[in-house]
Amino acid sequence: GRRRGVGLHSFMMRKVRLGILGLGGRGRYFARCYDQHPDAELIAVADPDPAALARVKPVYADRVGYYEDLGKFLSREDMEAVVIASPDHAHRDNAVQAFGCGKHVLLEKPMAQSIGDADDILRAWQAAGTVLQVGLELRYCALFVRMWGILDEGLLGDVKMGTAIDNVSVGGD
Repeated sequence: GRRRGVGLHSFMMRKVRLGILGLGGRGRYFARCYDQHPDAELIAVADPDPAALARVKPVYADRVGYYEDLGKFLSREDMEAVVIASPDHAHRDNAVQAFGCGKHVLLEKPMAQSIGDADDILRAWQAAGTVLQVGLELRYCALFVRMWGILDEGLLGDVKMGTAIDNVSVGGD
């Protein structure tokens, strides 16, 4: 069948018009980054908590739309992509609804809290024919790439287990 949404080629020709769903620390971070990115246009933010919306209004003023209602947020026809930075337990429902509205989705990790929820997300994505990217960006961080290289070279011996402390998190103000 016909695939909904905007093709990847058209993304390369103009700014991506997107919205941020979830305005906790990661959502506010994404909003700042995309608002400053030359290839993106932040046009809407959403959070069911009015206090979260009030917190970002001084930053974006009337340049973006503000939504407590997810359905109204996702129904914006001028918004082609959504960054989902909502609480983990909401990822399944948020992503399925976004795909149901034909949106491209950057879904912050974890993708879902169960295999069944992940399967639901994948089915919705396949039906939408849009783009899904799960936010596992630290896999490409120079520090982690170098650590994988050190492990692959055997410089630390035969490592059986390791622990990592995330000291590179962003968010907040």
